Amino acid sequence: MVKKVLFRYGVDVLLFGTGGGLLVTGLILAIILPPGSKDKLFLGLRRHGWGDLHFWLSMAFSFLTGVHVWLAWDWIVGTSRSLFGVRWKRALFGICITPFLVVILGWMLSKSPRPREAGGPWRSAGPGGGVDQSVESYQSGSDRDGGRRTSLRQSAP
Repeated sequence: MVKKVLFRYGVDVLLFGTGGGLLVTGLILAIILPPGSKDKLFLGLRRHGWGDLHFWLSMAFSFLTGVHVWLAWDWIVGTSRSLFGVRWKRALFGICITPFLVVILGWMLSKSPRPREAGGPWRSAGPGGGVDQSVESYQSGSDRDGGRRTSLRQSAP
């Protein structure tokens, strides 16, 4: 009995710790190292390192949440029976499936269709934009060199 209580306590402490770690790393990623700050260091880690830490904390948090629910399953079933009576299984199923449906629905709604440009994904976004512009200029025969057709090696600075 004492071992079971200590195990549950340990799981809950780790769950609380990983939740706090997720909060802290999420704030660091959002406020201190926002997107585009890839060369900036904070406590010896760049944004990518903090993102990795945040990811692994979320994996631990998810695993510990599963263990926590598994350890409390008898209490969950008993409470569901007393609250929902005869339809406790249907109510418990709805409670368990709702988070998954919310995540899937949010993911589906976040996918907005974007029209593709005529040149496909490799097309340059701006005027004179890099390698793609050079390839198009070479193929059409008009570049900054007055219309002479030159190879890509010769036109590179």
